[in-house]
Amino acid sequence: MTISALKRCQVAREATAGTKVAATAKIPGKLTMEEKMVLHRPEEERGSLASNHRTVLVGESVEMAFEGDLTFEQIMWWLASGIHNRVYGDTANPTGAKHNDNGVYTNLTNAFDGAPGTSVTIVTFTAAQDYIQIRSASKFRAVRVDIGGTPNALASTISAVHFSDGASGWLAGTLVRDGTLSGAGTASLAQDGVIEFTPHASWLSDTVDGDAGFWVRITWNGNWTASVVILDFYTIPFVTVWTYDPSLTAANTPQSLTVEYGDNTQEHEAEYGIVSDLEFSWAMDEPMKVKASLFGRNMAASTFTSLSDPTGLETAIGNKTRLYINATGGTIGSTEKTSTIIDGSIKLETGFKSVKHGTANLFSMDGLAENKKQITADMTLVFNSGVETERTMYAAGTRRLFRVQSTGSLISGSDYKSITFDFAGVYTKFSTLEEKDGETTVSVTIEGEYDATWAKLFTVVVQNTTGALA
Repeated sequence: MTISALKRCQVAREATAGTKVAATAKIPGKLTMEEKMVLHRPEEERGSLASNHRTVLVGESVEMAFEGDLTFEQIMWWLASGIHNRVYGDTANPTGAKHNDNGVYTNLTNAFDGAPGTSVTIVTFTAAQDYIQIRSASKFRAVRVDIGGTPNALASTISAVHFSDGASGWLAGTLVRDGTLSGAGTASLAQDGVIEFTPHASWLSDTVDGDAGFWVRITWNGNWTASVVILDFYTIPFVTVWTYDPSLTAANTPQSLTVEYGDNTQEHEAEYGIVSDLEFSWAMDEPMKVKASLFGRNMAASTFTSLSDPTGLETAIGNKTRLYINATGGTIGSTEKTSTIIDGSIKLETGFKSVKHGTANLFSMDGLAENKKQITADMTLVFNSGVETERTMYAAGTRRLFRVQSTGSLISGSDYKSITFDFAGVYTKFSTLEEKDGETTVSVTIEGEYDATWAKLFTVVVQNTTGALA
């Protein structure tokens, strides 16, 4: 069965691969899907005199394809499911963390040293009088918490987040989400996760218990289990960087997704959604587009999770997409080829494939295999002296370092929303002179090739103001 151009696409991160969960994010775009049923029709029963005409369903899988505008706030869903399981932004070590026990401070040194082998134990946390306070040298938008052997199991959720005002006072912010909640959503700090918040606009550096920095104070509405163990706190900076850098020497674990799709008449959903291919394309006066091919299993009719439309999404556009080329051994992204790039596409083969073994279920898919990864770029370039130099590199088969970067609005200072594709490769096609809109152009194809000096094949980096995937 094929359902085309469905009006709604919603996704969620699966805590256990293949176990469906309710959607947490609505992604604008178009989804198509096909339930792949493997039917057995015995050939010997097809004759006109045969007494049986059986059809036996012997296998099932689901194939999906998403297409939509590339937004800086949501592209991480497809990257996390296609490269590796990065569901929160890059983290940093805080400069301090304290347990405020009714006005008496205890430094939680082993919880901000970045060493997973050390930990702190909060023997008693009384909600009516205690806080956890975390400090950084600059503003941050989230705290990642790694929980040790004793998590909190009591009903206790975050009731408030406050931010230092620069004058020994506190300003109320807004909790966005608490990813440390238990499955039932009643116990905070029950698992590893990200606590994300919207800070107060007047957050300033302040001195608390003799230590200066940007402080956040977190309050809970219930007592904790005795002797909760915290391995580490990490901060996620206000300008959030998401780095998708696949390992080429060890297995990568993608984030499996539950995908909900349908229209006002019917919703269908599939589990264990994994991205097998990604394609990014752009042109002048057009938005940057993303296509994601996914496989999954166990399509079933259900009902949509009720979600609000996303707000604050910003689309990458072709006009603000730039090209950089450097020699291997140089600094990738340091030499821009100005007035050169017109349009192009980048294709990523993630290497993930479904595997099947005998189970109690017809769909059988119960794991993943990881094969060769590949990146391929096709671009139209204005012909100039710099491009002529690249043509000689094509003729010599010389490997080059490439960066394609699309930028959006200013976040703060000199930091912009952006998506950056860094890759090493060689030209495998370099056309003769062509013409496009009155300009002399060439068409090139670049095949990714591992660079030993850079020690990478490709990296995708997103910069935005989103701390974690819901």
